[in-house]
Amino acid sequence: MNKLKIFLLKKGSSIAFAIISFILTVLPEDIFKMVKIVDTGIDAVNVIIMRSILCITIFVLVKFIYIKWEKNRKIVTIEDENYSIQIGYGDLFDVNDGKVVINFDECYTTKVGTSPSDIKKDSVCGQYLGKYPIESIQTLITNTGIKPEKGKSQYKEKEKYKPGTIIPNGKYLLMAFTKLDAEDLLI
Repeated sequence: MNKLKIFLLKKGSSIAFAIISFILTVLPEDIFKMVKIVDTGIDAVNVIIMRSILCITIFVLVKFIYIKWEKNRKIVTIEDENYSIQIGYGDLFDVNDGKVVINFDECYTTKVGTSPSDIKKDSVCGQYLGKYPIESIQTLITNTGIKPEKGKSQYKEKEKYKPGTIIPNGKYLLMAFTKLDAEDLLI
Protein backbone atom coordinates (compact mmCIF):
# COMPACT_ATOMS: atom_id res chain seq x y z
CA MET A 1 0.00 0.00 0.00
CA ASN A 2 2.84 2.36 0.86
CA LYS A 3 4.56 1.83 -2.53
CA LEU A 4 1.30 2.53 -4.35
CA LYS A 5 0.85 5.72 -2.35
CA ILE A 6 4.39 6.85 -3.22
CA PHE A 7 3.85 6.00 -6.90
CA LEU A 8 0.58 7.93 -7.07
CA LEU A 9 1.56 10.97 -5.04
CA LYS A 10 5.29 11.54 -5.53
CA LYS A 11 8.02 11.75 -8.14
CA GLY A 12 6.43 13.42 -11.12
CA SER A 13 2.80 12.94 -10.13
CA SER A 14 2.13 16.67 -9.96
CA ILE A 15 3.42 17.03 -13.52
CA ALA A 16 1.17 14.18 -14.67
CA PHE A 17 -1.88 15.65 -12.90
CA ALA A 18 -1.17 19.08 -14.42
CA ILE A 19 -0.97 17.63 -17.95
CA ILE A 20 -4.14 15.61 -17.43
CA SER A 21 -6.00 18.66 -16.11
CA PHE A 22 -4.84 20.77 -19.04
CA ILE A 23 -5.86 18.17 -21.65
CA LEU A 24 -9.27 17.55 -20.08
CA THR A 25 -9.87 21.31 -19.90
CA VAL A 26 -8.86 22.01 -23.51
CA LEU A 27 -10.30 18.99 -25.34
CA PRO A 28 -13.99 19.28 -26.21
CA GLU A 29 -16.31 16.55 -24.96
CA ASP A 30 -17.31 15.64 -28.52
CA ILE A 31 -13.88 14.08 -29.10
CA PHE A 32 -14.61 11.53 -26.38
CA LYS A 33 -17.98 10.70 -27.96
CA MET A 34 -16.36 9.68 -31.26
CA VAL A 35 -15.20 6.27 -30.03
CA LYS A 36 -17.84 3.82 -28.89
CA ILE A 37 -16.35 1.33 -26.46
CA VAL A 38 -19.64 0.31 -24.86
CA ASP A 39 -22.80 0.33 -26.97
CA THR A 40 -25.33 1.38 -24.33
CA GLY A 41 -26.87 4.22 -26.24
CA ILE A 42 -25.71 6.63 -23.55
CA ASP A 43 -22.80 8.84 -24.61
CA ALA A 44 -21.88 9.72 -21.02
CA VAL A 45 -20.68 6.16 -20.31
CA ASN A 46 -18.31 6.24 -23.30
CA VAL A 47 -17.09 9.72 -22.37
CA ILE A 48 -16.27 8.56 -18.82
CA ILE A 49 -14.48 5.44 -20.10
CA MET A 50 -12.49 7.38 -22.73
CA ARG A 51 -11.47 10.08 -20.23
CA SER A 52 -10.42 7.42 -17.73
CA ILE A 53 -8.32 5.63 -20.35
CA LEU A 54 -6.75 8.94 -21.39
CA CYS A 55 -5.97 9.88 -17.76
CA ILE A 56 -4.41 6.52 -16.93
CA THR A 57 -2.37 6.48 -20.15
CA ILE A 58 -1.03 10.00 -19.65
CA PHE A 59 -0.29 9.35 -15.96
CA VAL A 60 1.65 6.15 -16.65
CA LEU A 61 3.50 7.71 -19.60
CA VAL A 62 4.56 10.83 -17.64
CA LYS A 63 5.61 8.74 -14.62
CA PHE A 64 7.67 6.44 -16.86
CA ILE A 65 9.40 9.40 -18.56
CA TYR A 66 10.04 11.10 -15.20
CA ILE A 67 11.52 7.97 -13.59
CA LYS A 68 13.77 7.37 -16.64
CA TRP A 69 14.90 11.00 -16.58
CA GLU A 70 15.60 10.87 -12.84
CA LYS A 71 17.71 7.71 -13.17
CA ASN A 72 19.74 9.11 -16.08
CA ARG A 73 20.42 12.63 -14.83
CA LYS A 74 24.01 13.43 -13.99
CA ILE A 75 23.75 16.73 -12.08
CA VAL A 76 21.53 18.03 -9.29
CA THR A 77 21.69 21.77 -8.53
CA ILE A 78 20.88 23.30 -5.15
CA GLU A 79 20.51 27.08 -5.31
CA ASP A 80 19.80 29.96 -2.98
CA GLU A 81 20.42 33.70 -3.07
CA ASN A 82 24.05 33.44 -2.00
CA TYR A 83 25.18 30.11 -3.44
CA SER A 84 24.77 27.51 -6.13
CA ILE A 85 25.97 23.95 -5.53
CA GLN A 86 26.02 21.33 -8.25
CA ILE A 87 26.13 17.72 -7.16
CA GLY A 88 27.33 15.55 -10.00
CA TYR A 89 27.20 11.81 -10.51
CA GLY A 90 30.19 10.13 -12.07
CA ASP A 91 33.96 10.38 -11.74
CA LEU A 92 34.90 13.42 -9.62
CA PHE A 93 38.34 13.47 -11.16
CA ASP A 94 36.92 14.15 -14.65
CA VAL A 95 35.33 17.47 -13.55
CA ASN A 96 36.88 20.33 -15.53
CA ASP A 97 34.99 23.35 -14.22
CA GLY A 98 34.40 24.35 -10.64
CA LYS A 99 35.93 22.96 -7.46
CA VAL A 100 35.78 19.41 -6.09
CA VAL A 101 35.57 18.80 -2.33
CA ILE A 102 37.56 15.83 -1.01
CA ASN A 103 36.80 14.87 2.60
CA PHE A 104 39.63 13.99 4.98
CA ASP A 105 39.66 13.16 8.68
CA GLU A 106 40.26 15.86 11.30
CA CYS A 107 44.04 15.23 11.24
CA TYR A 108 44.36 15.28 7.44
CA THR A 109 45.73 11.72 7.36
CA THR A 110 47.35 10.92 4.00
CA LYS A 111 48.47 7.31 4.51
CA VAL A 112 46.49 4.90 2.31
CA GLY A 113 46.43 1.32 3.53
CA THR A 114 44.47 -1.48 5.16
CA SER A 115 44.93 -0.82 8.88
CA PRO A 116 42.00 0.80 10.71
CA SER A 117 43.87 4.11 11.00
CA ASP A 118 44.65 4.31 7.26
CA ILE A 119 42.64 5.87 4.48
CA LYS A 120 40.82 3.16 2.55
CA LYS A 121 41.97 2.80 -1.08
CA ASP A 122 38.40 2.76 -2.46
CA SER A 123 37.18 5.88 -0.59
CA VAL A 124 37.05 9.23 -2.40
CA CYS A 125 39.97 10.43 -0.28
CA GLY A 126 41.92 7.23 -1.04
CA GLN A 127 41.27 7.57 -4.77
CA TYR A 128 42.38 11.21 -4.63
CA LEU A 129 45.60 10.33 -2.79
CA GLY A 130 46.21 7.51 -5.30
CA LYS A 131 45.95 9.90 -8.26
CA TYR A 132 47.49 12.96 -6.60
CA PRO A 133 49.86 11.89 -3.80
CA ILE A 134 50.59 14.60 -1.24
CA GLU A 135 54.24 14.63 -0.19
CA SER A 136 53.70 16.99 2.74
CA ILE A 137 50.23 17.84 3.98
CA GLN A 138 51.88 20.04 6.62
CA THR A 139 53.36 22.25 3.86
CA LEU A 140 49.89 22.70 2.34
CA ILE A 141 48.44 23.54 5.78
CA THR A 142 51.25 26.03 6.51
CA ASN A 143 50.91 27.71 3.08
CA THR A 144 47.18 28.13 3.62
CA GLY A 145 47.69 29.66 7.06
CA ILE A 146 45.17 27.41 8.77
CA LYS A 147 45.57 27.02 12.51
CA PRO A 148 44.75 23.76 14.33
CA GLU A 149 42.02 23.60 16.96
CA LYS A 150 42.95 23.90 20.59
CA GLY A 151 43.64 20.52 22.10
CA LYS A 152 44.76 17.39 20.35
CA SER A 153 42.88 14.66 18.52
CA GLN A 154 41.89 11.58 20.51
CA TYR A 155 43.77 9.72 17.80
CA LYS A 156 47.44 9.53 18.85
CA GLU A 157 47.36 13.13 20.17
CA LYS A 158 47.80 14.55 16.64
CA GLU A 159 46.88 18.11 15.76
CA LYS A 160 43.27 18.33 14.71
CA TYR A 161 41.38 20.81 12.58
CA LYS A 162 37.84 22.03 12.93
CA PRO A 163 35.35 20.09 10.76
CA GLY A 164 34.70 22.13 7.63
CA THR A 165 38.26 23.51 7.47
CA ILE A 166 39.29 23.66 3.82
CA ILE A 167 42.76 23.53 2.26
CA PRO A 168 42.77 24.57 -1.41
CA ASN A 169 44.94 22.37 -3.62
CA GLY A 170 44.43 23.34 -7.26
CA LYS A 171 40.86 22.56 -8.31
CA TYR A 172 40.44 20.38 -5.21
CA LEU A 173 39.32 21.55 -1.79
CA LEU A 174 40.61 19.24 0.95
CA MET A 175 38.11 19.42 3.82
CA ALA A 176 38.49 18.21 7.40
CA PHE A 177 35.34 16.19 7.88
CA THR A 178 35.57 13.04 9.98
CA LYS A 179 36.48 12.92 13.68
CA LEU A 180 38.76 10.15 14.96
CA ASP A 181 38.51 8.27 18.24
CA ALA A 182 41.23 6.87 20.52
CA GLU A 183 41.24 3.38 18.91
CA ASP A 184 42.32 4.69 15.47
CA LEU A 185 38.83 4.15 14.08
CA LEU A 186 36.88 6.75 12.15
CA ILE A 187 33.73 7.96 13.87
